[in-house]
Amino acid sequence: MKNIQAVNINQPGPPIGIQNTIQATQLVVSITSDNLIDTCQIYFELQNGNSNCLYYGNMSITGVDYQNWGGDNDYPYIYVANRYLLTITS
Repeated sequence: MKNIQAVNINQPGPPIGIQNTIQATQLVVSITSDNLIDTCQIYFELQNGNSNCLYYGNMSITGVDYQNWGGDNDYPYIYVANRYLLTITS
């Protein structure tokens, strides 16, 4: 888990049609598969301070991006943060 600069996540709420804005402050990344050659699958979540999932998704690290990884444990976090324009704070 990494702390991120707060980002607003819009979620539907009552009454119907009204959006509730909740701030995500944490990024969680899990590697779901890695062929150790050129492809890695990632699951990620944006969470609030209570570890509630506000948004989630999957993505792949492949090709040159995979080669640039170099075994750095922070790389998957940085990869997701860059794709979603998030700022990791710690």
